[in-house]
Amino acid sequence: MTKFNGDTADEFLEAAHKKYGGTGAGETTYTPPKVKTVFKDGKLSKVDFDPPKIDMDYAEAGVGKPDDNNKAAIKKIADMAEEHEKNHKASYEATFKTWSQKAEKDLTSKSYKDAKEAQKAIQDALDDFKKQMYDACVELHKKEGKIVAKTNKDGTVDVSMAPSGPAGCK
Repeated sequence: MTKFNGDTADEFLEAAHKKYGGTGAGETTYTPPKVKTVFKDGKLSKVDFDPPKIDMDYAEAGVGKPDDNNKAAIKKIADMAEEHEKNHKASYEATFKTWSQKAEKDLTSKSYKDAKEAQKAIQDALDDFKKQMYDACVELHKKEGKIVAKTNKDGTVDVSMAPSGPAGCK
């Protein structure tokens, strides 16, 4: 979690956007899975992918002197940012689980002329993993990812989540 200061919901979001880019109020990253293999007699007899390390960072209220309306809005923004990043993490974990089961089965079911060809197949599988993780991010961002705060004339602040599109997906 990264603390951001702001007296208003807009100041809080601007500070988060400056750190995370675009309309983001958080970021979830992963390291590609490490792989353990056994290559013997033209086959990958064993392929094990370790789960990727997934790290989340999201906006959290820091110091400032917001009025009650903005204080409530900042809390809601921080809660939404945390929930969105948790959704990324869950999506990434599910993507890895499905991908790794299929990749391990596919890689061990084939024959390879040499270890170099087997290593290329593993690298191709890892490239596919990265694509699937990107696709999982884009799919989530079709539903959520952009936090919007609108200050009303009476001083109340409406906070909502909107689709963000592929912005922020890597």
